[in-house]
Amino acid sequence: MGKKTKIYFFSDSIVIAIPMSEPMALELVASNCMLLQHTLWYYGLPTWVRGGISIGDLYCGNSEIFGPALIDAYILEETVAKYPRIVMHESTYQAGIDNTDNRQDIIFVSRQPNELRMVETLKYFDYEPQRSKVLQSIRDTLQKETNPSIQEKFQWVTEYHGIDLDLSE
Repeated sequence: MGKKTKIYFFSDSIVIAIPMSEPMALELVASNCMLLQHTLWYYGLPTWVRGGISIGDLYCGNSEIFGPALIDAYILEETVAKYPRIVMHESTYQAGIDNTDNRQDIIFVSRQPNELRMVETLKYFDYEPQRSKVLQSIRDTLQKETNPSIQEKFQWVTEYHGIDLDLSE
């Protein structure tokens, strides 16, 4: 993380803020989101991150943070990132790419329908035996969870990532 990177924790939210004046700011934010998800899984915490990435005005104090960029990211997380994923609008992605010297795509950010981009956390999580444990936690959730909303989220994970889980075990 760069010297100007700030991280805030409140409620069940984590905010990673990097000034757009920093080279590769968007790639740093996206990679920090992926690293956070990978760290949770690596240490055996079956926690799934979902969120939104935005670009805009943001006031970052010692313990306070506010501004339109935070509101935009929150709305994106609440309305679009229904499933466990980290998304951004295509316009955010393009602005971030324009901020790099080489203007190359970020390999772990994929294009999604509806002008969205998504940080591919599971696709690049290939640490064993932790990956097997993550897949087992999905299986366990789908077998035991009775809340339809949670079942829907984990069903999306299996369908999106092409995970074939034999639930008859």
